[in-house]
Amino acid sequence: MQGNFAVTKVNDLTIHTYTSPENGWSVNSHIVELPTQLLLVDAQLLIPYAKEVAGYAAELGKPITWLYVTHHHPDHYFGAQVFDIKVSALHQTAEMIAATGDAYVKAMHPRLGELVPGKVHKPEIVIAPGYDVIDGVDIEFIHSTNAETADALMIAFPKHGVIITQDLIYNNIHAFLGEMAFETWRNDIKALQKSKAYDHILPGHGAPGGPELYQQMLDYLELAGNVYDQSKSFEEFVNLLTSACPNRQNQIVLKVNERYLYPKKS
Repeated sequence: MQGNFAVTKVNDLTIHTYTSPENGWSVNSHIVELPTQLLLVDAQLLIPYAKEVAGYAAELGKPITWLYVTHHHPDHYFGAQVFDIKVSALHQTAEMIAATGDAYVKAMHPRLGELVPGKVHKPEIVIAPGYDVIDGVDIEFIHSTNAETADALMIAFPKHGVIITQDLIYNNIHAFLGEMAFETWRNDIKALQKSKAYDHILPGHGAPGGPELYQQMLDYLELAGNVYDQSKSFEEFVNLLTSACPNRQNQIVLKVNERYLYPKKS
C-alpha cells in the first residue's frame, strides 16, 4: 500500500482515514464504519489510490452504502469510478462538477493518463444540510461557504465529538489558496474553534488530529495572506511561505496555486 491509514475510534464509531502519497496531493478519503455499513467521504485524485481505499474497505466486510463528495476539486472525486455506488453531494457541488469536471479531465489526462479517469463520475444524489440518523448514528451535514472553496460539505458526528472538515483544515500540508478567501476561511475555522464541539478533527489533507489543528490552520492562513500581499511573483510567494513554515509538506499542492494567485504570469 502506497498511502497511509489512520484510525479514529470513539465508542461505537470508527473512522479509517486514508492519506495518499504526495503525488496524490496528500488528500484524504474517510471510511466511516457504522455497525452494518460503511460511508465513504471523498474518492481520491488518482485511480490507484482510490483502489487502495476500495481494497481496505472490502476487508472490513461491510458494504459501502454512501459515497459523499465534499466539493468540486478533482482530488476529491476523480477516483469515484472505482466504487460501484452513486455519488452524493451538495447541489452546488454537483453543479460545479457538471460544469467543470470534463475540463479538469481534459487538462490532466494527457499528463497523467490512466492514473485519472477518462470521464467524470458525476454526483446523482443531492445532500441537503441538516441532521440524519444512519445505522443508529447521529450525523450532521454542514454547508461550509467561502473558505477553501465557495461551497463544501462537512460531516459531523455530534454525539461522538468528531467532525470531517475536509479542506477547511489541512494538517501540515500546503493548502490550495486559489479562492483567496483568507478572512472568510479563517472566520469559519474560528466559529468551529469557539464552539468547542469536537475533539477529533479529520482534515482534507494530512493526518487526523484534535482542536490544535484549528489554530495551526488559522496561523497558516494569516501567514499565507500576508505573504501573498507582499509578494510580486509566485516564485517570491513560494520562497517566503516555505521559508516561514519549512515543515509543511507537499510542494505539488502549493504549486497548483500559481495559475490562480498569479494568472498573468502562469
